Amino acid sequence: MIRRGTAAAFGLLLIVSFLGVTRDLWTPDEPREAEISREMLLAPSPVPTLNGEDFLEKPPLYYWTVASVFALTGGPSATAARAVSNVASFLTLVLVFLWGRRMFSAGIGLTAALGLATSEQFMISSHWVLIDPMLMLFMTAATWAAAEIVLGRTRGKGQLVLYASLALALWTKGLIGPVLLASGLLVYFAATRSLTPLWRLRPFTGSAVMIAATGAIAALIYAHSGSTGVREWFWVNHVQRFIDPSATGTGHDQPFYYYLSALPIAVFPWWLPFVDLFRPSRWRDGSTAFTTCPEAPHTARVFLGAMCLGMVLILSASATKRGIYLLPVLPPLFLLMAAHARAWWMQRSATLASSPAWWLQAACVLGFAAGPTAVVLAYLHST
Repeated sequence: MIRRGTAAAFGLLLIVSFLGVTRDLWTPDEPREAEISREMLLAPSPVPTLNGEDFLEKPPLYYWTVASVFALTGGPSATAARAVSNVASFLTLVLVFLWGRRMFSAGIGLTAALGLATSEQFMISSHWVLIDPMLMLFMTAATWAAAEIVLGRTRGKGQLVLYASLALALWTKGLIGPVLLASGLLVYFAATRSLTPLWRLRPFTGSAVMIAATGAIAALIYAHSGSTGVREWFWVNHVQRFIDPSATGTGHDQPFYYYLSALPIAVFPWWLPFVDLFRPSRWRDGSTAFTTCPEAPHTARVFLGAMCLGMVLILSASATKRGIYLLPVLPPLFLLMAAHARAWWMQRSATLASSPAWWLQAACVLGFAAGPTAVVLAYLHST
């Protein structure tokens, strides 16, 4: 029965992941990303182009992928371009379920996948022609592998998956992938006051892999666009975008506290499990909530919490901020929320019907589901 229920849930998630895949391109991001991919199909290159000019903001992996889909499906189309985000997002949900099942239990893994799939930021971004869903997929694989290694559950295979996933993340959107993971790990080592797990990661080997992956991109750019291109890719689109986005003309300059509001919006409608994370009693080793839920061990929850905190801190330190930048944070965050929600459910299952919190959460879900649907039906007369 559990396996049938899980299969049914993922069948539903698969359907939801591809809803709206045939719609037209929407501004501002989709036409640009689709056009760069179309030009990559027409003139394959290590450097993406936009209107025939070098586009050095991002590495080429995402555009190679979309161009390959164009070639396989008979030519450029909005559906083919959007399918890359749909597939990457669905595979992320599968990874979240498998990760949660291994780290906690099948119930927590499925809860995390369902929660993530129905959150506001994921729901929008998974149906958009964007680089970030592919980055999220690779970062989810890398964060899971890092968790397995740090918590002493694997070594060799985990290291291979970790550094291969980070290299793919780097080739998708640049240095932000490795930096996000490193930030989370630093917070974890600070929280546990131990560097012993660090050596399980083989940091020198990992650093060599990241340097090699970065050098390969730089070499390709140099061969195509010279030293000016390398400087624009590395300095302008990494360093200057981090410290002063106005200098690059990209915009998205936001105050450091931007994610204090963006993160709750991203996880809507699951506000109750999110707010519950900030109760100090939930983080005490051996707290009553988790002695009744042994499937959510303290060490695993600390790792997930540290990863989320470290990623949000480094994103907040950057001057360039957008809601979609939170996508790599959401998979570990929803696993953590699911583990806490499981403990809360086991504690209060007998009194849920009379719990104001339960009814408030139900109202959030109902509003999220019914509100946009009612607006669309009223103004567009279309489902």
